[in-house]
Amino acid sequence: MTDSSNLDNDRKLREKLSVVDKPRTFEEFTFLVVRATCKLFYLLEGAERVADLHPDIWATRPSTPAFAAQSWMPVRLSYEYHATNHLIWEYGSSGQFAQLAYVGWMAEIDGAWERYRTAKPFGDPGGLSKHGMEMTLMGEFHAIRNDLIKHGAVTQARTARCKQLRWFRGKGQKMHLQPHHVIDFLHKLGVWYGHDALRVDGVESVRWRYMPELKSVSMYVVSHRAEVEEQDGKWLLLLSVAFADGICGCYAIETAATRNELLGRRDDLIAAEPDSAGLRLANGELLELMGFYQRAKEDLVADNVNHLWSPPMRFRS
Repeated sequence: MTDSSNLDNDRKLREKLSVVDKPRTFEEFTFLVVRATCKLFYLLEGAERVADLHPDIWATRPSTPAFAAQSWMPVRLSYEYHATNHLIWEYGSSGQFAQLAYVGWMAEIDGAWERYRTAKPFGDPGGLSKHGMEMTLMGEFHAIRNDLIKHGAVTQARTARCKQLRWFRGKGQKMHLQPHHVIDFLHKLGVWYGHDALRVDGVESVRWRYMPELKSVSMYVVSHRAEVEEQDGKWLLLLSVAFADGICGCYAIETAATRNELLGRRDDLIAAEPDSAGLRLANGELLELMGFYQRAKEDLVADNVNHLWSPPMRFRS
């Protein structure tokens, strides 16, 4: 490819990025979400390397982030004691410095959602109303963002009641974001494929730096979704799971002749809690996911991306 062709492609990409800053379709909104995540992952990678810039200053004891199976460098901790107050500054992708990056990530996505939700649809002759779209997932995301920015990163009642983004389980809890929160949100939005390439609106030019280590055996579940769909005259119970190392898969785990036969099982899976070997249901049953995980890993290596459905939306009447 010639230099002029490269410049032309770069110009087209820049034009697309500037236009999509005012999203008018859901695909354009998710493009902005993934672009913000690209920025976040680059910053988190930098946060992992801060301690190595001055090894004589920082403590050398490694401490990996919670749920981590990332290929990033180990987190290093530095303890700084001051005369008036004892502060513990934590470095790494889950540290105190990185929290600024997470706040920016949430603010950028929340702003993109508000611009999309209040924009007029394509084909609007000028007198129609705005999208007026509402989504539980984004409502909870907004509540968490507000607590981070407006309430000193302390959970309020609305965040404590979140049903989809169950990151913090009580009011008055100190909020500390980590990489698995990012995966959970992207997975439930339907744009996490366990891959490093952007797969929104046909644009493959933007890539993030989250590169899972495929030899990892980290099977801890960080996000899961369940839904019932009809395919070829049969009803399928689909389970989509994202694991701690970024591996993600979506497969049918049960079939039935009617939809109602699977709804109870679907609800049980949605309410299940992560376990070291799979998902723990409320009745104590453990749904083991070793085979699920291995299949998802093989599909990722083969670049077989599984379908993830978008979250439900509603429109104001």
